[in-house]
Amino acid sequence: MNISSRKQAFTLIELLVVISIISLLIAILLPALGQARKSAQNIACLNMLKQWGVAMAVYESQSKGYTLPVALKNTNQTKWLNNELFMAGMAQEQVQGFGLVPPSWICPRAQYAFDHPQTGPYEGLFNLQYSYGANVNAFTSTQLLDSTTHILYRTDMIISPSYKLAMVDALDWWVRSSRSQFYLNETNMVTSMMTAYRHGDAANVLMFDGHCEAIKRENLDASLAGSANVTKYWKTFE
Repeated sequence: MNISSRKQAFTLIELLVVISIISLLIAILLPALGQARKSAQNIACLNMLKQWGVAMAVYESQSKGYTLPVALKNTNQTKWLNNELFMAGMAQEQVQGFGLVPPSWICPRAQYAFDHPQTGPYEGLFNLQYSYGANVNAFTSTQLLDSTTHILYRTDMIISPSYKLAMVDALDWWVRSSRSQFYLNETNMVTSMMTAYRHGDAANVLMFDGHCEAIKRENLDASLAGSANVTKYWKTFE
């Protein structure tokens, strides 16, 4: 019996070999699983932006060809993320607070948004402004919004809408090219109006023609992209 038991048992060396093989397999698979998870999050973000694009098209069809206003003055709907007509296109009848939305509406990689959840009566909701921002660049890269300015565009005045940013991954509800270089990571709110390159050094964007894509930082960051790309992507009327 003792001889039979010894033959069926693993030796210490055999156990160590098995453990080493399992550890090696885990080390090989974990990066692949991590990459697959990031790819799934990137797709989820693009799908979210596509839904915004559909809602934007619904808004334009009911607004005589005007795009969704980034901001309006002297109304209760001063920002795009509080616009009731726009949110109705997302099957959201009433916007709560300042653009507070369910987690499914937030980019899965917008960690800053998830790190700052709402409490009290808004518990379970998150700030949309920490996920996506609307483009406020036009003829120049100067700031357009002040207490007397509307920011909205007519679709027939937009030059090359398939290249012009309507919305983009961001850490603020509005973005412009001159603030496109400050993003470090999801824990650093360096300044306002920041584009967020949270998808492998790229940002997901919704163009004014309704299509979505990921664009590398080197093409959007004004400190890297050069004036031609700044005009191509950011300046709505050029």
